[in-house]
Amino acid sequence: MMTRGAVETGAAAEIEVLIPEARERARRRRRRTVALAVGLVTVLAAGSLVARIWGGGGPGTADGSAGSAPLARTGAVIGYIERCVGIARPGQLPPYPAGAVEALRGRETLRRLLSGPLQLVLPKTVVATEQVRTGQMFAFHLPPGRYVLLAHYDQGATSLLSLSIRAGPVVRRNLPNLCK
Repeated sequence: MMTRGAVETGAAAEIEVLIPEARERARRRRRRTVALAVGLVTVLAAGSLVARIWGGGGPGTADGSAGSAPLARTGAVIGYIERCVGIARPGQLPPYPAGAVEALRGRETLRRLLSGPLQLVLPKTVVATEQVRTGQMFAFHLPPGRYVLLAHYDQGATSLLSLSIRAGPVVRRNLPNLCK
């Protein structure tokens, strides 16, 4: 028969063996939890990147930030400002000059003045602007709708282009030379 002291000593020895085992199991659980969390974050980041690429994310969103607009519900327009040949001889100008490009929501209309001639009226809502350097492409991500792109050349002339934007596709349009 075992005495009470012997039972307590045996129980203490068993506890001494169980404590390190319990600690090791807890470490394995923590490692597994951390590994699952890292895997989940990696999958979410990869999914976000794929959605951004397929959605056409990039610079020049409607609010001017780098991607705060819902990507799946926007379309994109990219292009260059064509050189304004009417300002100077063609050899003096770069193929794609510098200037400011504005995206105006709506469509242009013609309004008859009192004396009879028609005047071009542009939409008033500017939804995005971008300053482009010589040879630089402009890019806008815009909600679906009708837009007028308006270019202000650094030399003082302007050019405009009307277009429709649909969700998803990228439209490539250069602002034409209207200086002829």
